[in-house]
Amino acid sequence: MQDGKQTNGDGKLHQSFVSTLNAELSILVLGNTETTNSSSSSGYAQSKVHAGQQLEITKSDMVYVSNVLNSPKFLNILRAYGLPVDSGRFIFGREVDLDDLGKRLDIDEKLAVHISISEQYWYETYGITKPNG
Repeated sequence: MQDGKQTNGDGKLHQSFVSTLNAELSILVLGNTETTNSSSSSGYAQSKVHAGQQLEITKSDMVYVSNVLNSPKFLNILRAYGLPVDSGRFIFGREVDLDDLGKRLDIDEKLAVHISISEQYWYETYGITKPNG
């Protein structure tokens, strides 16, 4: 690596090093490499599974970030800067996956036959604005 004249005349050693680091960072951050790089052995099903895993990691990261931003310690920092944080919260915009929502509705409807599900649950889960009054 230091000399490189004898073994890296064409720069492939450094290209290989960069590719390896990129793959490792993808795994560290995203949990996989299939959604960013394509390998010769990967297929649609494998990519789909990896995309699902990546989505779960992203959701987990969003929960973590939301918890940090809404923590009393961070809100005190914002308050010290004179920001009006007492009546607010940090939230992520909600993206709706219709396939997941359809599956969830099927389960919820079957459960509702056997157990009582609160009205608030239906409004929150399905993103419906609760009417006033």
